[in-house]
Amino acid sequence: MMVTYDIYKRRKSDGKRMTLIQDFLSLSLDLNWSGRSKFSISGEGAKVCPLDVGDYIVVIRNAELLFSGIVKTVEIECQNVIAGTIGWTVSGEDDSVIFDWRIILTESDTSVQFDDITFGNDAYDKCEADAYTRMVHYIRNCYDKTKTMSSRAISGLVFPDPANVPSSQRGETALSAYRMKKLSDVLKEIGEEYNLFAQYSWSPVTGRKEIQIPVQRNKTRTIIISPQFGNVSNWSATRTFPQFNAVWVCSGEYEVIEDEGTENEKKYSTRIWVYAEDTESIKTYGRIEATVTKSDIKVQEDDEETEEDETLTEEDVIELLEEEARKQLQDNGAKEKYSITLADTETMHFMSDWKCGDLVKVIIDYDQNTGKPKSFEATIETVSITYENLVEKVVPTIGQPEEGLFGQVFEMISGIDKRLQNEEE
Repeated sequence: MMVTYDIYKRRKSDGKRMTLIQDFLSLSLDLNWSGRSKFSISGEGAKVCPLDVGDYIVVIRNAELLFSGIVKTVEIECQNVIAGTIGWTVSGEDDSVIFDWRIILTESDTSVQFDDITFGNDAYDKCEADAYTRMVHYIRNCYDKTKTMSSRAISGLVFPDPANVPSSQRGETALSAYRMKKLSDVLKEIGEEYNLFAQYSWSPVTGRKEIQIPVQRNKTRTIIISPQFGNVSNWSATRTFPQFNAVWVCSGEYEVIEDEGTENEKKYSTRIWVYAEDTESIKTYGRIEATVTKSDIKVQEDDEETEEDETLTEEDVIELLEEEARKQLQDNGAKEKYSITLADTETMHFMSDWKCGDLVKVIIDYDQNTGKPKSFEATIETVSITYENLVEKVVPTIGQPEEGLFGQVFEMISGIDKRLQNEEE
């Protein structure tokens, strides 16, 4: 299939105007569904490099927008001084790098000008909603002119409306509270558990800047990855024994005062403990125990020195520790990991049939017990593209899909610290 690529330059103030890059020789794109995508463009000519640091580039593939990014590095070399031949290479990241350029502030933090700004110790940007809505909330508070100071805002920026997304695709409802943390870290933290990733893009049709949180396309019925279909060039599998399948997680120490103000007043330090186990893993591999200390999670008392009046109750701490216990069991449980590289076929074309981020069906390897092929769903995590001498090479990779050996049923025991207090005293 014949493929054509066009690369354009635009500046922040260009609107829909773009300038065609005439003399590029090669293009390299590393598209990443769950992380930052990168690009590199090389060219040669008698003129200076047509791109500079801070320029935005737009890549059009077969008249369809494929990628837009920001130039971060420019390398120039005069390869023939007499002829004046200039060789150049520019590289950068997708537009979403702008999320690295903001930190989470609160309304009280941003109500004053930068020259006399003060940060209150008790001010957090809190939001209780589903994951999708929380991501939009923090983005708006960093970029929307109605939510933050004018010097931080981007005019004409279009934000998504969570109401237009089915509730089943927006993730679970939870309470988030952030301050002085990089926006990109917050978006990753909220979104990675629900496969939601915020993107910043620019439309060459409308000239508008848009925030998007794309919903993953389910292509499991139409895109089936299997050696028998000729669309797998290689694959590998790794099985690992669990690090542990029973865990005690404890909080940081906090001070407990009994009979305060009386002659029987008693002070001691204690921790809050929770316990969780993966029962299926224990049945299969035997009990493997571990302890994890989360010193940053503790019961907070009012602090007169910092005037901090935020309080985490014992119930709050237990909930945080239980969530940490689940995560620890999942991260350290037994795993089956697969890495699969796809091959282009006449029946499965890039962009027209599949693209980065699609959920597809994989049939590969054989079950050791039944002898039948294993089938699971996986995400196309990365797509590496090179375009040189009018030849396109596309290498998609399914990034380490993991089978569900991790048990979902937990036996939770909260308040273990109550039974250990006598020992700590």
